[in-house]
Amino acid sequence: MIGKILRIRYEILSAMEEGPLFQSYHAKDRVLGREVVIRVINEPFASEPTFLIAVAKIVQKSASMPHPAIERMLEMDDHEGIKFIVCESSLGEPLNARILKLAPFSAGICIGIGIELCGALTVLHEAGVVHGDLSSRNITATVENRVRVANAGLWETFSQSRTAGSVVLPYMAPYLAPEITNGEMPNPRSDIYALGVIMVELLIGRHPFASDTPMGMAVKHATTDVPSLRTINPNVPLVLDEIVLKMLKKDKFERYAEVKQLLSDLRIVQDCLRFGRQLTWPLDRPNPDNIFVNPNASAAAKTVEEVLAQAPVTTQPALNIGTYEKAKPLEADASLVAPRMGAARKESGKKEDVKEISDSAPKWLQAIAYVMTMGVIVIVGGFFYWNLTKPKTIMMPNIKLMSARDAALKLKPLKLKLKVIKRESSNTYVENTILEANPAYKQQIKEGSTVNVIISSGSRTVTVPSLIGHSVQEAKDDFLAPLGLQLREPVKRAYSDRYRAGQIMDQTPDKGMTIEKDSGKVTVTVSKGPREPGGDQANAPAENEKFVLKLKMNPSDPITEVSVTVIDDQGEREVYRGELSGESPEQSIIIAATGANPQYKIYYNGTARSTGALKKNDAR
Repeated sequence: MIGKILRIRYEILSAMEEGPLFQSYHAKDRVLGREVVIRVINEPFASEPTFLIAVAKIVQKSASMPHPAIERMLEMDDHEGIKFIVCESSLGEPLNARILKLAPFSAGICIGIGIELCGALTVLHEAGVVHGDLSSRNITATVENRVRVANAGLWETFSQSRTAGSVVLPYMAPYLAPEITNGEMPNPRSDIYALGVIMVELLIGRHPFASDTPMGMAVKHATTDVPSLRTINPNVPLVLDEIVLKMLKKDKFERYAEVKQLLSDLRIVQDCLRFGRQLTWPLDRPNPDNIFVNPNASAAAKTVEEVLAQAPVTTQPALNIGTYEKAKPLEADASLVAPRMGAARKESGKKEDVKEISDSAPKWLQAIAYVMTMGVIVIVGGFFYWNLTKPKTIMMPNIKLMSARDAALKLKPLKLKLKVIKRESSNTYVENTILEANPAYKQQIKEGSTVNVIISSGSRTVTVPSLIGHSVQEAKDDFLAPLGLQLREPVKRAYSDRYRAGQIMDQTPDKGMTIEKDSGKVTVTVSKGPREPGGDQANAPAENEKFVLKLKMNPSDPITEVSVTVIDDQGEREVYRGELSGESPEQSIIIAATGANPQYKIYYNGTARSTGALKKNDAR
């Protein structure tokens, strides 16, 4: 996908994390000139019309809720069968990665993050949207040290897919309130519970409970009390500890009734910490608002908020998604959103249920029930086995600018493989240096995956060494071959009173000039020794004469590849290749030529720009 352009508009720049429902990418909106996040919907969900309708509905609602702490979904689109969502870009890293590196955080930082998240949840709840999947992996810690919440409300789409609920369950389980795992729909108070789990992560560096399976996690959320955070981190203020414990009450009616109450308490604690004031619990408020609805009251006595939170989800056809409008929505089913976890119920309840069936049901019906129960056990067991044995997801380490050998050694303990897919010349980095890696640094990757890299093949140009005074064989073996250069054949010979026979007396290009690696050739003139007295000097070949040629550039010209070709008695040959720019508008080079009227040609980026004769007054 990297480099692909969706809808002639969104240019994919790099891959981000891969989730159960989406593969995310950094992209450039070439129409509005801004960075965005593209979330491509994975299969089989991209082929489920009712799921796509539900997603489009949530996207449309999200686009109308601007807030600095909310990463909005802007639109849903389709490119050649690729279904994707365009979201606002949040530069930074997932909060769970930040927690992994830096936790525990101070009380002040934790409260500041909590206040920002409360602001985002307040906007969502007032718009009638329950986040439903609030977690540290769905929060971005930005480069400005702020936080932004992503994927708000997408839980509503899970009921419109046969498999989405079970696929996302392992990711949601550490943050799900007890009433959700018992089959209820997400509600504002379950968002407060999830925020409490995040604050525990910030203050002690881990979740309040640990389990290897979603089922085990659900049982602990439903039955195990959250210990005081001060027993793990004594630096947590007593009042902040009580606030978090209140957010994590098993009974939703014992939690904060709404986010605004929590926000008020966090601001009181923030101000007292800032000004060094003493705090006691419960906090004194001008208008007490910690009165909770009686859980045993009748339905008529419950708040409108609770009635709406437990109401069945309905779906409406989304806009601008073509043929999906005709698909019939599925009926909302809480088990598809957050499957009931019977293990979280009391054991006595199970025995009573079994006894009731045994006393009243015919044996043939009991047999069918038994077969169906065993089938469910096999399916659920297979699901959890697959989740436990599938490759772990790890964070990609930084291997850029390392040698390929060192990078391979670094990736080996992580069970990752290195594959060189391309070599590029570089005048900056030595051969075998890694220039690019995919996945990039800090992106998520599964164990056993292959990391594709582009490595340097070294500089494409080399500096011509001095061959004067050496034999032809020495020039080939000791000076040219190690640089990937060749000696032009046949070798020219001339008389010389200065150099012994067999020694190189002249060369083109001259020493210090740059020439193309692996394809460059050097022309030399080899001494025949001094002329014998009375010899035929008229037939003696002329020696090379050196000329000064000036190359000029306009100050506004960009970096340009320049080459120079000479035409003389030895034929036509390239004597110079290099790069010039407007920053150095004039440069003089020295070239060698023979004959009575040598000519030159100058090429800019492979195109002939000027020709002429080498003048004697420019000779040296």
